[in-house]
Parts: sequence; structure tokens; C-alpha cells
Amino acid sequence: MNSAKSKLKLIALFLVIFVFGIIVGAFGNAYQYQNVVLPFFSTDYAVNTASTLNTICMLRLGEPENAIQHLENKIDSDILYMASAFTHMSKTDYSREVLSKARAYRDHFPSLSKDASRVTKVTKVLTDYLPFKHPKGISPLSRLVEQTQAK
Repeated sequence: MNSAKSKLKLIALFLVIFVFGIIVGAFGNAYQYQNVVLPFFSTDYAVNTASTLNTICMLRLGEPENAIQHLENKIDSDILYMASAFTHMSKTDYSREVLSKARAYRDHFPSLSKDASRVTKVTKVLTDYLPFKHPKGISPLSRLVEQTQAK
């Protein structure tokens, strides 16, 4: 009888500790998500919004060359950022499609960056790790490629 009672107490204690661990873990994960993951995404959106605002302001100020330079630099940055995660992408990942489009674009419009090592990195990413796929359809990229090929 004593042995059965001690076993029940031990099982009850285990269950209490187990449930307590689940509750603490859930609160810990919620705290981490709220204070680490969400700020990362909001910062990413803030950076993209600031970049878009800079570009639209340059265009409205009649500075299309500055806007193009800004966008060209952003493309290079985005290519290098996506390439850092390239090994973790699945073959159907949308990022691969975007990198393929970037390759098509860079084949016709090389990087304007003044940083030679950055240009080399971008070129290496697009030529060594990504098969070339010509864009199809009526997208702005395919129209632009067709227009440059016609010249």
C-alpha cells in the first residue's frame, strides 16, 4: 500500500513538473517571438520602406539617374543577401526564381557598383550557383531584355 502511494505521489509530482515546464516553455517562446522575431520583421519592413521612399523622392525630384543607381545598389545587396541563404532554399523556392531573374537582368545590365569586390561577389553568385533561365511572358523584365536584344 505504501509503495503504491509513493508511486502515485511520484507520478503526480512528475506530471506537475511536466505541466509547469510546458507552461514556462510556452511563455518563454511567446516572449522570444514577441521580442526577437517580430522586431526583426518590422526592421526589415522599415529598411525596405526607407529605400522605397528614397527612390520615389529621387524620381519626384527629377533625379532618375540617382534613383537608378540606388535601385542598382539595392539589387546587388538583395542578391548577396539571398545568396547567403541559397544552400537552404528548396528547388521550388521563389528566391531561386528571383535570383534567376536577377541573373537575366545582370546579363544585360552589369552592376554599377564602384566596389569591385562587391561586383565580383554578385557576378560569382549569379554565374556559379544559378542556372540561367531567360524570363518568359510579358513581365517588365522580359520586355526590357527583348528591347536590349533588339538594339
